[in-house]
Amino acid sequence: GWQAWRVVDGRYRLDSASWGRYYTLAPVAVVDGAIEVTATPLGQSSHEPPWACFGIVVKYRDAGNMVVVRFGAYNAVAVLQWRGGQRTIDGLGELTATVGRAYHVRVQVQGDRLSVFVDGAAMGEATIGLASESGRVGLYTETPTAFDDFRVEGALESPGAPVERIEGKPRAALQF
Repeated sequence: GWQAWRVVDGRYRLDSASWGRYYTLAPVAVVDGAIEVTATPLGQSSHEPPWACFGIVVKYRDAGNMVVVRFGAYNAVAVLQWRGGQRTIDGLGELTATVGRAYHVRVQVQGDRLSVFVDGAAMGEATIGLASESGRVGLYTETPTAFDDFRVEGALESPGAPVERIEGKPRAALQF
């Protein structure tokens, strides 16, 4: 849960050494818009061969209905979608994430089209579910990662979103 996340030196970060799918959600949602963040992997998975990973929660309705873009896991960029509890994975390209290196990633959503960029370079596009539905946005990782400069364009208020306690002053911006 969100309790595993903390702010260190102005960056939102997860330091857990155990493998898992970790995400934390912002109190805003998007239908169409863009989400971007600078992510720095801090450790690798226990898989063989090991890899570093980070990601963006693009739309979260509930644990069985969400869209995530994952960077670096299995040395790839992929769109993970859960619909009715069933997961699908669409590969977009290759990315071997280096521990300690900062990556600027951006995900744009327009209707059912999702466009993904890493350090300004287009990685690919995918068709996603939840096209006309709003979903909360957030951060995702499977390995220790630090996140900074989280930015959401086209943000909508997410009524009834649980308030998650965040301490410190990470640089974040939401545009309405």
